[in-house]
Amino acid sequence: MSDCPLCRGNADLQSNAQPGYVAGTSFRIYRCSECDVSFAEPRVENHQVYEAIYADPGRIPGYMRYERYARLVADADDPLEALSNSEDVYWAVGRSLKQRDRTLENPEVLEVGSGLGYLTYALARSGYRATGIDISRAAVESATARFGDLFIHADVAEFAARHAGRFDAVIACELLEHVVDPVEFVRTALSLIGPSGQLIVTTPNRAVFESDVLWETDPPPVHFWWHSEESIRAIAASVGAHAEFVDFSPYQAVAPLYIPSALPGGVPTRQPMLDESGKLLREAGIVERARVALGGALPILRTNARVQRLLGRRRVEGSRRTVLCAVLSHAAQPLARESSDSVSAHA
Repeated sequence: MSDCPLCRGNADLQSNAQPGYVAGTSFRIYRCSECDVSFAEPRVENHQVYEAIYADPGRIPGYMRYERYARLVADADDPLEALSNSEDVYWAVGRSLKQRDRTLENPEVLEVGSGLGYLTYALARSGYRATGIDISRAAVESATARFGDLFIHADVAEFAARHAGRFDAVIACELLEHVVDPVEFVRTALSLIGPSGQLIVTTPNRAVFESDVLWETDPPPVHFWWHSEESIRAIAASVGAHAEFVDFSPYQAVAPLYIPSALPGGVPTRQPMLDESGKLLREAGIVERARVALGGALPILRTNARVQRLLGRRRVEGSRRTVLCAVLSHAAQPLARESSDSVSAHA
């Protein structure tokens, strides 16, 4: 048993042998009984892993779709709309931004962890003064070559020290699970927004899966955390912020979500992706190519309940997805909503 780093609740050891992202490494996995977060130990950053990933993201499991999105927005008339139609993450970000942007002239937006750059570029094409920042030099160089001079190679803490309160919105898509200390990250990100600004974060949603599922997200040290709504609330409380969650019901209505109905409890389901030298493991590449081949049929499969049952999947009902989208603001400035169904608020 250990103290939860987020809420100080009791965290039970679930496994001491979760395979890491790099072959030959392993991690301990804990789960907090109070805020429902799962987390890995030890939590030590490995920037070489990201340099290896961004050297050839089109071949790396979990990153292949990012390369596809980069090609998509380069040819789209409305890149942000194209992304919104492709994945719930970007639909949620676009919906959150639209709550405020009608009252602001040329909002200034920072994307932290901009990766291949396609979201920053899509925002710029939609009229935002958009900047992307990433700690990976390879990612920034690739994004700049493809989308132009919108990107900065820098550590966000150092950047924040020079740009406090500058931005109307800060976006961190699928990043909170990567950082060693999410409380400190959120505190830093909030320092970048003005008094009426917003921090939009998305992260994989642990709460959609059964309680005994060990780690159905990228292995450490790529992902250190598997968050829930409660763990995001705990982070917000730690930094004195106000948190709201995007309601995915409208997206569910047009793109129903199906997930495996049964995963082995307490057994690692995610295996190493890279060998000790940073090269993609052959077995990982085979699995991912199979997923991509199936992915071509997903627009049909995801709306066919009978086919999904045959595949051993269950439909997720209500407003939840396998991703969370939380909108955080300074505590004195809770977000105004367009309508009662735009976001789901929590005190």
